[in-house]
Amino acid sequence: MEDDKKIPNDKMGLRKLLSYGAGDFGLTACFSFLSGFILFFMTDYMGIRAGVAGTVLMLSRVLDALTDVWIGNAVDRTKSRFGKARPWLLVCALPFAVSFILLFSVPNLGPAGRLIWFIVLYNLTTTVFYAALVIPYDALIPLMTRNAASRIHCGVVRTIMSIVGGVAFVSLTMPVVNALGGDARAWRIWSVIVGLFMLLCVMIAFVLTRERYGGEKKTRDAPRTFTQSYKSLISNKYWILLTMALVGSNIAVSITGAGAVFYFRYILGNENLMGLASLSMSATLVVVLFLVPVLSKRFSKGTLARISVLGGLAAPLVLMISPASLGLYVVRAAIHGVFTAPFVAVSFAMAADVSDYGYWKTGMKCEGIVNTATGFGIKLGVGIGTGMLGWILELGGFVADGYAQPDSARFALMFVMMGVPIIMAVINFGLLFFYRLDKAHPQIMADIRRMEG
Repeated sequence: MEDDKKIPNDKMGLRKLLSYGAGDFGLTACFSFLSGFILFFMTDYMGIRAGVAGTVLMLSRVLDALTDVWIGNAVDRTKSRFGKARPWLLVCALPFAVSFILLFSVPNLGPAGRLIWFIVLYNLTTTVFYAALVIPYDALIPLMTRNAASRIHCGVVRTIMSIVGGVAFVSLTMPVVNALGGDARAWRIWSVIVGLFMLLCVMIAFVLTRERYGGEKKTRDAPRTFTQSYKSLISNKYWILLTMALVGSNIAVSITGAGAVFYFRYILGNENLMGLASLSMSATLVVVLFLVPVLSKRFSKGTLARISVLGGLAAPLVLMISPASLGLYVVRAAIHGVFTAPFVAVSFAMAADVSDYGYWKTGMKCEGIVNTATGFGIKLGVGIGTGMLGWILELGGFVADGYAQPDSARFALMFVMMGVPIIMAVINFGLLFFYRLDKAHPQIMADIRRMEG
């Protein structure tokens, strides 16, 4: 690991870490709400077929992922008194909150009108405004610090806060919606609460964080064209590896996350019990996250990521013992939390290291576009995973809001929760096997310091 003493006065204190993490606290509240319940909302409340809904969600998220490169390039070219990333938080937070609320405020336009409303608002919310928030937010880590330990701490703190925000709102959503009447109006009220909460959190991150790097004069200018940005991206082999691994990881996470509400309603019999599994997963995840800084002193980031992916195989294997057991589902969630934590925490530090590698190789500072690895991987993975969920349910003969599902639909849900995670874990381990940046990173940083004088 790089000697942190070579980068003086660059460590981030708890106040700065918490201020940065506040952004993910609010963003994940919205993102978890969307990824966990939007398909359920479309099928059981808007009356859209699962296959159609899944296809719409997948295509939208793929488009969303593709726009990340353009937004990352725009972030790299941004110059203001607030820096290159923070201004985006200030400008885009309110439009995101408004479009998020409107997404769950569907007027009575008939089946076709409701579908069009959803397509337009969903893409405004995710493809435009969410992307314009999360990409500069991710890019803040290398702009705030070059200290290796602080980068890991940033990843740990933001992950803990995102888990708290995500789990809290996932656990509360169905009980609150049902308490408010369980109808479309209830979803609208809850979306207002979530949207305003997100807005507050992002403003805290904007006000209390600072960018220290990104304006060095002894470096080339940021890429001026999309073509230059694209070439700098595809020449970074570690960006490709990390992005592909994040896509695979988020396919598994999104398909099981969005499938959970269906699994609890149609296999376990009570969707209000989802909170038990969420709390089980979050408790173990947070405990392990606190250990990640200690583990990172013994293991490299790549090694922790590989252990995380391989160990995660235990979660679906446990549920296979008795798929209809609530107790085993809770155990499965706890194991999932244990082995999800390391990769989630180090992936942000890995993205920062990948940004350093790209800068070292090309001489161009592209924190915005290179850090699209995390956003691009998450969005593309979520899009594919959500689309797969809709298709698998459709193929299984799923009946929307039909509590007596056919055996084929029940089998489809079990495959979603067990088969898909196993397949993706094997693929991801193969990808991460080739990640070897950790050994070279100290020398890369030494070369960068000499280059900047």
